[in-house]
Amino acid sequence: MIDPAILKEAAGWLVRFQSETLSPSDREAFDRWRARSAAHAAAWQRAEDMLRGFGQVPPRIAGDTLRRLDRPG
Repeated sequence: MIDPAILKEAAGWLVRFQSETLSPSDREAFDRWRARSAAHAAAWQRAEDMLRGFGQVPPRIAGDTLRRLDRPG
């Protein structure tokens, strides 16, 4: 089981990748985050799997949903 805090961080990275252009230093920070542990890598894999699933959803709905992941409620 992946720590919910790490899953939340992965969701935050996913939102950032989908909603803004990341600088080279942001991408390096992401790479460091993902390499921090096997749990971080697994959380990112889960986020990518979820994103692939969103490929079946109209882009606007998927984007709105991803942006809400970073907000409580």
